[in-house]
Amino acid sequence: MERLTERKWTSEDNTQPTVVLDTCAHCGGMADLRYNSNKVAVKCRTCGISTPYFDLQTQAVAIWNRRIK
Repeated sequence: MERLTERKWTSEDNTQPTVVLDTCAHCGGMADLRYNSNKVAVKCRTCGISTPYFDLQTQAVAIWNRRIK
């Protein structure tokens, strides 16, 4: 079975840009955006590793996708 290399999200009304999250660098699992008040982080569904919470979604996504695999 082939693993997905990225996951894309876009808003239902297509007003938000597509967010591309790479698979987890540790386990290859899928990741989700997590929100806490006005902050956002990226967290792996499988192993639970995550980025810190950031003010901007673009910051969290950039940190997640920049990790060494």
